Amino acid sequence: MVILKISFNALPEKYNELEQTLYSMSRDLEKMPGCQHAELWRDSKKGNLLYMASHWEDRQKLDDYLRMDAFSALMGSRILLATQPSIAIDSVMSQEGMEAVEKARSDSMGKSESDKTSTPKG
Repeated sequence: MVILKISFNALPEKYNELEQTLYSMSRDLEKMPGCQHAELWRDSKKGNLLYMASHWEDRQKLDDYLRMDAFSALMGSRILLATQPSIAIDSVMSQEGMEAVEKARSDSMGKSESDKTSTPKG
């Protein structure tokens, strides 16, 4: 899996327009071949920041999207921004769920109370 993460720092007077644009684009993004999931959220501390993340089957599917007009339109939203968007592409080699959390918590049951409250080393 590959995750495309983009952060947008909206001009204050353009925030609502950017949010509506990105929301619409995120809905359409999930219909793209290879896109497994897309999400959009607002930074709770920095009100003009919006984040979009999309999860892709593989890098080739993401690269195909990056060449599409839909991505060009997304990058066209830069006129609504105070700064250039920040883009990161993460490759995920493995993924774990609740079972990993439960295992980690059950492994700690045998430790002393002082071990449980100490800061992990590393």
